[in-house]
Amino acid sequence: MATTEIKIANMALTHLGAKRITAVDNTTKQGRLIVANWDLLVDICLEARPWIFAQNRGAVAAFATAETGYDYAYNIPADCIGSAVNDILNDDGLILTDEYVIEQGKILTNSDDIAYVRYTQRINNVGKWPPLFVNAFAYKMAETIALAVSDNTRRKEDMAKLYERALRQAGTANARRKNKPNQYDYTDTWINARK
Repeated sequence: MATTEIKIANMALTHLGAKRITAVDNTTKQGRLIVANWDLLVDICLEARPWIFAQNRGAVAAFATAETGYDYAYNIPADCIGSAVNDILNDDGLILTDEYVIEQGKILTNSDDIAYVRYTQRINNVGKWPPLFVNAFAYKMAETIALAVSDNTRRKEDMAKLYERALRQAGTANARRKNKPNQYDYTDTWINARK
């Protein structure tokens, strides 16, 4: 069964014991609350973990920096959620461990060896969301709109706890699916000395 925005919205409303809606639009109070909070909550939930379904890899090019204390700057890809850069890789696909900071949409470093970044991108197509992520998102939406829908502080607190539990479940499933690349370069280590 395909996941849709209306199904997710109704999951959140059902968690609150509220009346279900027929469209995610501005025709009902619940619809207006869902629309008003949707985009920000998508970003919040996507940024909460390095979700495999939302990972992307993008090439970056260095440019010289001025007055930053670093020699190079790299623009973060435009579709990156916040500063959710998960890995910085060289041309060989090895994860770089050089010191870097992220400021104002740029990666600042003294390394000129960065070729790619692995980052979390916004996924608007809810049909690509895994079921456990959908569940966590619905609880986050329920937590966010709880006071406006039910005027019940206890219900909001309950939704926050259920969101945290659902997020852990989704995170555990995500970790099981993760295929970590070799992140260590053994070319100069004692391991190669034995060969």
